Amino acid sequence: MIYPPPFLFFALPLRLLPFPASLLAFLCVTTGLFYVTLARFGPVGLPLPLPLLVFSFPAVFAAIVNGQNGLLTGAFLGGALLLAGRRDVWSGLCLGLAFYKPHLALPALVALAAGGHRAAVVTCLGTVFGLYAGSLAVFGIGTWQAFFDNARLAQQLLSGEAFPLAKMMSAYAAARGLGCPNAVAMAVQIVVSVAALGAVAFVWRSPADRCLRVAVASVCILLFPYYSFGYDWVVLLVGLACLFSYAQRTGLAFSAWEKGVIGLAYVSPLLAFALSVKTGVQIAPFALCSLLWVLLRFVRSERRAGQWPTAAAGPLTGSGPAVR
Repeated sequence: MIYPPPFLFFALPLRLLPFPASLLAFLCVTTGLFYVTLARFGPVGLPLPLPLLVFSFPAVFAAIVNGQNGLLTGAFLGGALLLAGRRDVWSGLCLGLAFYKPHLALPALVALAAGGHRAAVVTCLGTVFGLYAGSLAVFGIGTWQAFFDNARLAQQLLSGEAFPLAKMMSAYAAARGLGCPNAVAMAVQIVVSVAALGAVAFVWRSPADRCLRVAVASVCILLFPYYSFGYDWVVLLVGLACLFSYAQRTGLAFSAWEKGVIGLAYVSPLLAFALSVKTGVQIAPFALCSLLWVLLRFVRSERRAGQWPTAAAGPLTGSGPAVR
């Protein structure tokens, strides 16, 4: 098992059904959960109807076709980011549940901590402790031994040539695809990961617009890990939806190159995979870094315009017009 044993709590009910029925149930529930998260807590003022925006996003398609958990992860991480500052306990609960993928959940925890959402952080840590301790009590230590054995095996495969790196969309995979040795590729990933954590901490400590904060966090969540795939990019749709809402609410007009960067990020879950398989060149980290640069420019423009106090006032809902 490649996931920590707490994931078994999500998978256990599915064993009561035959495989086709369990797969269908899993995809229906996780797709519905992600859609409801965006519909109930996500931004308004989107350029497309929400169903079209969700089901046209390549990462959603990848998660459904591959039967993967990207939609579940996107619902938990998206819920954690969107609820921060409104319902911190629920935000922390969502993030704690997302820690079956700690390599994706950690940047979101940094965001909540940097934003001063103490109740969310405490709830998250309590949820993680409860799930991890509960998995040990319910499933036994053998599941944890198997997890660590599989993690070591995966690391060995990654450092060699046996793992299909073309499927991965991290800076590490991009460096390896360009011929860098394992140590150099890992060094590149460490630099990118540290920069991602620094960016999310800086923006969430600032009084920048909350939609920009969510957008930055969604990008940094994907830049941080060295092990990620296209279906993990479902969380990016939460950030892009917030960015679109921010643009409409503030009257921001994207320049041609900004539209290109946003468009490239939008199609990257499919395009980057196809190019990597065919050429060995992985463009996904470039797309994410470019999008992060655009977002940080918007944050800097807010600060220079002296808009921060107004933009940060009020919760995401109620007095704030950006979100439902």
